[in-house]
Amino acid sequence: MPKIQCIYCDTVYDPERTRGICTDCGREHPPGTLVRPPDVFKVPVPTATGRVRPVTEEEERARRQASAALFTVAFLNLLCNGIGAALIAFGGQPGPQGANMAVEMVAVGMVFGFTLLFALLGWWARYEPLAPSLLGLMLYTVAALLQCLISLDWVCQEIVIHGIILFGLIQAVQAAMKARRTARPEMG
Repeated sequence: MPKIQCIYCDTVYDPERTRGICTDCGREHPPGTLVRPPDVFKVPVPTATGRVRPVTEEEERARRQASAALFTVAFLNLLCNGIGAALIAFGGQPGPQGANMAVEMVAVGMVFGFTLLFALLGWWARYEPLAPSLLGLMLYTVAALLQCLISLDWVCQEIVIHGIILFGLIQAVQAAMKARRTARPEMG
């Protein structure tokens, strides 16, 4: 691919290698200069000085790990708790119809809201892994503790699943913190 000259700062660069972003000023060029769309895990990182630096391999790995952990929580929540919510909604406990309908709506809303929240955190982690990983870890810990307090009879059955999910989220946070520490000297 031929090199082009930046229309903002006159730097000559290869648009295929930098995905259409100038290596000197960090600005993106008009459509047509991009050879292919950028990979979401390799989005350039702006530094404190405003310059854009390339994503390191460790940062890319941390983004993938955090995103995978959070999407896994969303999927498992939808799979496991979605079945429970469907059983509540369609199982039909005898009793006042209005009270059951309210409980069913709240249960279904919580399952889908929790799933959507973790899916959005997983999407955010593709760009910045540390903040959504920490937020996901805190939210899942609180939700798991509340679930254990509410339904004591299911604690033994779900403790292994909660432990595995918490372990995965902790690993994602640690990877994001390690990537941030190694990238910090470059940012200055």
